[in-house]
Amino acid sequence: MISLRTIAPALLCLAAACASTQHDTHSSTTAAMPEGTWIGMQETAETHVRLADLDADPAAYYDQVLIVEADAHAVCEKKQCWMQMKDGDTWTTVRWDSGCGGQYKFPESAIGKHVYVQGEVYPMPEAQQQALLERGAALPAEPYVFRATAVMVDEG
Repeated sequence: MISLRTIAPALLCLAAACASTQHDTHSSTTAAMPEGTWIGMQETAETHVRLADLDADPAAYYDQVLIVEADAHAVCEKKQCWMQMKDGDTWTTVRWDSGCGGQYKFPESAIGKHVYVQGEVYPMPEAQQQALLERGAALPAEPYVFRATAVMVDEG
């Protein structure tokens, strides 16, 4: 018969191992990305984050090259210069850093698929905030602008 005295050290080790592998709910890193084809100017990203985490504290990600992951919800039908991304109840519109009519386009085939967008986040200028408010748009607590330099659609 196995006694508590003989299995106690193993139970303590198991408990310690489980405690050290718990995930921080505020962590910005996510699982490895799938293989895929990038559209745009891919750089080395400093941070990989889900859209909901970015939206919760955008200032924490200013002045960094990021990869933000979410689901593509809509793409500009005219020039494919913007894409709406959604992660649960959180959504944002990302635009190409090169502007509308630039060298790259968000693929319309991305709609409904998981996407990885590389770019930078900036505080939204006051004039842009005012223009959105005048059109009746709701702004997040900390408005930001997300400019894309590359995108990859998860085709898996």
